[in-house]
Amino acid sequence: MKKSGKNHFLKLNEQFVQVIETSFRSEHGTKLSELLQFIDDLNLWVELLHEKVDTTILISAVKEYELGFPGKGADYSAPSPQIRT
Repeated sequence: MKKSGKNHFLKLNEQFVQVIETSFRSEHGTKLSELLQFIDDLNLWVELLHEKVDTTILISAVKEYELGFPGKGADYSAPSPQIRT
């Protein structure tokens, strides 16, 4: 069982690699890179402002954006994080 469990996860990893490679080779590969950079930039702001007052909106935006990458058929022209209250 131990070996079959390990093989299961190794095969899943191979599938994830294929999906990632395909995604970045697609027509949206550049936009995916830009979105990831945007998230890094937002996280930098969170670090810089972590001791400041009223940064909860920024932190919420970062979390929502990280969890809500635009899906298939979405408009990739501009990042638009949505904050839920």
